[in-house]
Amino acid sequence: MTKLSPLAVAPLALLALAACHNKPIIVDGNTDPMKNQVAAAPPVELPPAISATVEFRCKDQSVITVDFFKGNKQATVHPTKAGEPVHLTAATVGGPFTAPNGYSLTGDEKKISWKDKDKPELSCHV
Repeated sequence: MTKLSPLAVAPLALLALAACHNKPIIVDGNTDPMKNQVAAAPPVELPPAISATVEFRCKDQSVITVDFFKGNKQATVHPTKAGEPVHLTAATVGGPFTAPNGYSLTGDEKKISWKDKDKPELSCHV
């Protein structure tokens, strides 16, 4: 029995591949049913990234963690480790952060004043 060399088999393989159906597949460009709705939708603004997370010690010896966001118009306060965080917003850069139900925060990444809805205002520092 004779062994065929790879060079002798190559033309047969090319001939077999040439027999394949090589017509291009045309895909209809209108396959997305929401294409027009997505194009007409207003641009989406991503939420800002956290610029700093700071733990503050307050006058009553409690610890509050605050997430400050880029743009200085949003902050999230974590009054306790297990408690619900409070998301606050500011109308202007550097203005007081407020939230519904009487929450407020003033200050920066070094010193804050925190007002919880049911408690007196606390002065806190790093």
